[in-house]
Amino acid sequence: MGLFDVFSTKKRFDNRLKRSREELYSIMRDETQYRFNKGIVDNKVLMNPETAFTRTLLENSKWNAGIPEELEWFFKHTYQKLIAYRTDKIANSYFWNKVTHKTIRVHSGVPALISRTMVNLIAAPGFDVAVAIDNGQTDMDESEDETKRLEEIFEDNNFEDVLFPNGVNAESYGGYFAYKISYDKEISEFPIIELSIPECTEIVTKRGRKKAYIFKTDYEVKGRHFEIHEVYTKDEQGNAIIFYKKYEYKEGALEERDFNSDEVKEYQDLTLEGLHTIPAVFKNNTTTNTQFKTSVYGLSDYTNSQSIFQAIDETMSQQMTALRFARPKRLISEDMLQVTATGQVNQFNDFETDFDIVKGDPDVETGKYQSFADKMDIANYTDTTKSLMVNALNNAGLNPASAGLVGLEALNVSDDSARGKEKTSLRTREMKLKLWRKAIEELAIKVLQFDDVVVKGIEAQEYEVAVTFDDYSVPSLDQRITTAGKAMNEGLVDVSKAIDMVWKDDMTDEQKEEMILNIKLENEVPLTPTDNAGDLVTTEPVEEVQNEEVGVEDGKESVEEVLLNGAQITSAIQIVEEFNNSTLSREAALQMLMTFLNIDKEKAEIMLNEATKKELATKSEVVVKTNEVDKTT
Repeated sequence: MGLFDVFSTKKRFDNRLKRSREELYSIMRDETQYRFNKGIVDNKVLMNPETAFTRTLLENSKWNAGIPEELEWFFKHTYQKLIAYRTDKIANSYFWNKVTHKTIRVHSGVPALISRTMVNLIAAPGFDVAVAIDNGQTDMDESEDETKRLEEIFEDNNFEDVLFPNGVNAESYGGYFAYKISYDKEISEFPIIELSIPECTEIVTKRGRKKAYIFKTDYEVKGRHFEIHEVYTKDEQGNAIIFYKKYEYKEGALEERDFNSDEVKEYQDLTLEGLHTIPAVFKNNTTTNTQFKTSVYGLSDYTNSQSIFQAIDETMSQQMTALRFARPKRLISEDMLQVTATGQVNQFNDFETDFDIVKGDPDVETGKYQSFADKMDIANYTDTTKSLMVNALNNAGLNPASAGLVGLEALNVSDDSARGKEKTSLRTREMKLKLWRKAIEELAIKVLQFDDVVVKGIEAQEYEVAVTFDDYSVPSLDQRITTAGKAMNEGLVDVSKAIDMVWKDDMTDEQKEEMILNIKLENEVPLTPTDNAGDLVTTEPVEEVQNEEVGVEDGKESVEEVLLNGAQITSAIQIVEEFNNSTLSREAALQMLMTFLNIDKEKAEIMLNEATKKELATKSEVVVKTNEVDKTT
């Protein structure tokens, strides 16, 4: 075969491949009803799924941004082009459509508050990952090296601090978003993870299966609006491919255009041979969509609350208007006006001064003035605003306490009660974490396989990833001590478990073992083979405490009194001092004295009531105090 034949064969293959991709893309686009089409914003069109979807997504995006000027422009201009079903009269009654240049505008920020609260609930506590790799047999072996590699990739992409919380915000207002994976050795040695917001993301499905991801970027050149489509999908051989399309907005539609010479170099089609999974992950906010029932996309957290947002802003704006008009005013007679040398009357600034000029009013004497102020009931506005806010938060599955709106809850509730009031938010978090766990595990596997094939040039390995999310609310030290003490008193846990419950990661394993050993020795608890006594175990006899030193009558000294020495006395001093310094609550200190030092409840309570730092300065004083308590009882 000659060189010309080779060239001709290659050209025919390239043309066939190009036609195949174009046919595939055309079919995929034709089967998609829901896509964000910015072009139709500029034209009056009949309502259809695409128009309704575009309007809803764009509206939610404006609410999330919370810029008053953009809200006004959207509802006065853009929204009017995207309404149908004879809803124009309803839309015209919205607050942000009715405002004028004289209207005081106040935006509550509730939509953004909902999204920020979701970020705090889901992303703020953080998460951990563990990677297992196929060992070639029936099981998967957890690999510290692969876990470390994944953590390095996530850290390089600032995933936990940026991509994760931004993803939560994106799905909160838009209902969905996607991550895409790429590689640029000039930027990083690791795979690059990018977030694509809802307005720029389109998912192509066939019979419920994701077939392609389309990531859109729009730009303007000399008044012409273009949109680049970056398509992630698979070829006929099952290899991941990435190719590009260029469109121009024309009268509400997209018309395909050819790339110019500079763009051809930047937007080159890629075939990732050996990578048999599409390097992108789609994330829905919900599993169902009650607004667009046949859509593959999830619901926004703002669903069913858009009109409530309008009502909140209107109420707060009316309140500010009422406040302005209720300013104190003074009536003055005309003869009191300041007049210049030329006879002109000085004009007042209506906002900075509160004078109303009265002419010929018989109730106002010449050269006199009187002052008055309109009465205003702020409570009505405040109560209405609070009620609307609660409704909006509840629609999103949130409790006001989770959003930090303490004014909507009782301020003197206990911690347990406050945590109980957040059950609504915690249930919402639990449901969302199920979807997030699946999404992050899928992303982790895809990014590791992408790193294998594209970056390292090796065969993609089989991985399993486990994601665990940290607790949303971490109990305080006092709460942990109380819980552990009660569990020990009920015989539900042993000393080792109680110590772990109290100190968690605040102590090393060695420190915990030493504390467990000390507690067992001080309370004459038999040691087990797992207790590493080491140098702490002494063969020297314990010095007997004499009756006259401790004041015990008739030699009836209890075991507790004899054992209250050495390290135990030091512990008692520390507990009482921390109680006096308010470091420990009374309940926590009481539980520690009873559980770890084996002091009965009555004595422990009297110690906390009567002991002072000065009285506990020496060990002997603590011993005498303990025995005096026994005499009293």
